[in-house]
Amino acid sequence: MESFTLGQSVATAIIADARRRAPAEAVGLVAGYPGAVPCRCVPLPNVASASIRSFLADPFAQWQALCSLERDGMVPVAVYHSHPEGGAALSAEDVFFAKRAGLYQLVLGLQSESVHLAAYSLDPSGAPSSVHLRII
Repeated sequence: MESFTLGQSVATAIIADARRRAPAEAVGLVAGYPGAVPCRCVPLPNVASASIRSFLADPFAQWQALCSLERDGMVPVAVYHSHPEGGAALSAEDVFFAKRAGLYQLVLGLQSESVHLAAYSLDPSGAPSSVHLRII
């Protein structure tokens, strides 16, 4: 099984971002230096309505984040988003948008005080598969 390694500080930042933005979905990028464990969480504004339980990263903020990462010699490796009152499975809408990103997908399910962070990759046809998530 494929695996994805994430630093504890990045996992903690993703969880904090999701809790802060609930009941809206959180969205952002995870980045790092090529060949290294991802070390940066980049929250992005969610311009989707909180009432529809969806996310849409602000395109201009996303472009600014990608430019900043490039200046720092970093590359995006994953997109994260939260499901404030749901599980950590990818929805059909999540898969649709993930196909275009070409990055790992991290989904954070928040249920009360418990959290579940899951990782996915998509094959060339766009079919998602679960990835073993290692947090170090």
